[in-house]
Amino acid sequence: MGNINLILTIVSIILIAIIIIALSFYFKPSNLGSPNVGGFAPYGFTGLFSAITITVFGFGGFRQPIDYSEEVKNPGRSIPIAIVVALLGSGLIFTLEAFVFAGAINFSKFGIADGNWSALLNYSSPYATIAKTLALPAIIIIAIIAALLATFKDGVIYYGSTARVGEILSREDKFFPKFLGRINKNGLPIFSIVMVLLVTIIIVALGRSLATIVGIIVDGFLLSYAPGAVSLSVFRKTDPDTHRPFRLPLAKVLAPIAFVVANLLVYWSGWSAIEIIVPLDLAGVIFIFVYNYYTKLDGKYAMYGIWLPIYLVVIVVLSYIGSNLFGGHNFIVFPYDTIIFIIITLIFYYIAVEMGIRSVNYINKKNLNK
Repeated sequence: MGNINLILTIVSIILIAIIIIALSFYFKPSNLGSPNVGGFAPYGFTGLFSAITITVFGFGGFRQPIDYSEEVKNPGRSIPIAIVVALLGSGLIFTLEAFVFAGAINFSKFGIADGNWSALLNYSSPYATIAKTLALPAIIIIAIIAALLATFKDGVIYYGSTARVGEILSREDKFFPKFLGRINKNGLPIFSIVMVLLVTIIIVALGRSLATIVGIIVDGFLLSYAPGAVSLSVFRKTDPDTHRPFRLPLAKVLAPIAFVVANLLVYWSGWSAIEIIVPLDLAGVIFIFVYNYYTKLDGKYAMYGIWLPIYLVVIVVLSYIGSNLFGGHNFIVFPYDTIIFIIITLIFYYIAVEMGIRSVNYINKKNLNK
């Protein structure tokens, strides 16, 4: 799977480079700042926030070196390098792509008014379409092939890593039923693979459009990343002397920022994605009963973690009553909705860290008594 993904990634980068070079010959600097097309930020801060949320989907690949890290010989060196290279490489490619695309747009050839950037959402294949308006038939074919390859390779690598997470949650953490951790004779977690397929079908069925599905996936990424900031702070305080292959500098500052930013991007993704992904996340609480079956969970442990489902409910409520710019009912207008969300999220971060510290101390005390 890794070798296939590597080959397809190299081919994709080559094809994307060809598209970038071809469109650069039609680049018009006026498209990026002229008042006739809405200026540099035609949709203001809200457009910027919405765009940032969607771009998380493109940067999600940084997680894969972590999910596949069990075989890494020198994780303290290799994983940070892999993550940084993935983020910087993706950022560079996406920036160049967006730059030349925006600069090469000819609104009249698209049949839309000057500055009507939102109308471009109606085109399912933007790069193929712009190549068509510029009479570049070879670029049309290349753009379609690049899109198909990118979709396929992302699907393969995400499918594999997600199935692996399911297997580990069953085999190591006992959070899922035991059968999901079984490996077949070919070394594949076949039952976990089937589970991922079923969840994927549900998400696709619930999504009203491709944009909604992407929003759901992005929110799923972010909601899984955010608690990591809490865990880092808890373990730094309760187990400071453990050897760590990689030690994040300035963790006291970066951890709360990371928690706020991840959840803020969820809020900015809009109500249409939140109303689906958060209930799906909350449904995961039922697996606590599976965990309890195997480990006889102490009720106090659950109370230390109760902040998370409560916070997820708060996200739903704030999204529903928040600004209509993010799909809410505008009971709290922008930017006050975002400010309130940041404050509440910070409060939950410090509550979560405190609960985490108490839970670790409680466990240590129980083990000591034994």
